[in-house]
Amino acid sequence: MARRQLFEIEDQPWCPSLIRDGITDALEFHARVAGPYRAIADRLFAAIRESGAERVVDLCSGGGGPWIFLSRLAGKRGTPLPEILLTDLFPNRRAFDRARDLSGGVLTPLDQGVDATRVPEDLSGFRTLFSGLHHFPPQVARAILADAVDRGQGIGVFEFVGRHPSALAFCLATPWFMLTAAPFFGPLSARRFLFTYVAPAIPLAASFDGVVSCLRAYSPAELRDLTRGLGNGKYRFEIGTARGFPWSMPVTYLLGVPKG
Repeated sequence: MARRQLFEIEDQPWCPSLIRDGITDALEFHARVAGPYRAIADRLFAAIRESGAERVVDLCSGGGGPWIFLSRLAGKRGTPLPEILLTDLFPNRRAFDRARDLSGGVLTPLDQGVDATRVPEDLSGFRTLFSGLHHFPPQVARAILADAVDRGQGIGVFEFVGRHPSALAFCLATPWFMLTAAPFFGPLSARRFLFTYVAPAIPLAASFDGVVSCLRAYSPAELRDLTRGLGNGKYRFEIGTARGFPWSMPVTYLLGVPKG
């Protein structure tokens, strides 16, 4: 199945924050409870240590992404982590504050919008992008990777969606998941209740975006193409897939670290 550069509702400037935040809250809940990124945790922690970064800059953080789960996992394993900064083009400030509190202050929200394609120069650190690179067409995705390389920053890119039947089936089932679990995503305000259960715009938009995410996801071979020629041999890239459990969906990952 060929990759398709389609559009997602939550990416659009006209998307109401109620819908965008509802989608990102659902993604954060899934990442925290199901832990799909457990599969790449050890590789990520090792890459951060290898890079020597004093900070992690998480791009496209949405509702907090998987860093609540990962920071707790690191704590259980006695793995020290640097400061983890949550950023997004459209910051979900309520979710960011919740992520900070649930992490015990390990996560630091950044209130100002940060464009993953134009990371400010003062935001140095190991960059992470969970379920985010597929939002960008190939030339922009390569530019995101090239910018990290040019600035000598480590980078990790991870996707638990992909162009395979199990991921598509999961995304098609998203409305049922959201109707069941919505009370646990965060405060169920009257407006969120209305657009979840009465006029289910949030679950339907989440399902649409999920299917589109699968169709936009980069394969390991495509990620290798995006990194070809970057770093002039002074950068180490590791690209592949990993599973946390035999029955879980594979996570596609890219890790890039400057060579010492």
